[in-house]
Amino acid sequence: MRLALVIAEYLRTLKERNELDRLLPDLLIEMGYVPVARPQTGNRQFGVDIAARGTNPDTGQAELLLLVIKQKDIGRAEWDGGDQAIRPSLNEIFDVYLKSHVEAEDIGKPVHIAVVTNGELKQTIQAGWSGYVNDQKDRALIEFWGLDKLATLIENNLLDEHIFQDEDRRELRRALALAGDVEYDQRDLHRLMLRTLRLTPEGMPATPSMSKKDLLKALRVVNFAAHAFASWALGDGDGRQGL
Repeated sequence: MRLALVIAEYLRTLKERNELDRLLPDLLIEMGYVPVARPQTGNRQFGVDIAARGTNPDTGQAELLLLVIKQKDIGRAEWDGGDQAIRPSLNEIFDVYLKSHVEAEDIGKPVHIAVVTNGELKQTIQAGWSGYVNDQKDRALIEFWGLDKLATLIENNLLDEHIFQDEDRRELRRALALAGDVEYDQRDLHRLMLRTLRLTPEGMPATPSMSKKDLLKALRVVNFAAHAFASWALGDGDGRQGL
């Protein structure tokens, strides 16, 4: 079982607000971007959910990265079915945001827009999407970060080999394989969590206090492992293990 598949299964369960949008700033930071605008409930954002500045890993150029966050698969209704659809949001970015809301430091930088979702781009709108992206190519680079792309970015940046060790991966795979067994005592998951938090089997600190950075990484792994296990268990129809 590849870790990317586990991540993808976990991502499918996230809601757009207060779940998926809270994960993305951490991902951007690990990718080398600095968020300059984060999601704000109730405020008009003119199509942009998260804005960040950084260097495009493919071109090596400094750029302004704008994320448009949606949930689940993107079909006709999600693409162009109302004011909250993606196409109107992209139009609003060009018509309003880029003309009046870009900070002085970012004026003149190449604009990179990513539509981010924990689903896929349905075949019914791929022609319309490609046409729109091509029409706007002189104004911005527009990409679709769907489930597979997002899972790969998270695996490579948030849960890379420096954060998720080989032994942790093996423990998680065993835990997920047994998540649907009501008799399973989650021992593999518990070992992973205790080791990650540097605790003894009795729950006592095994080493001196962790730095803030190391603790953040540890909590990220524990949080992901817990959510992935719960999602896998519920998918196998065992709500008790998920709980």
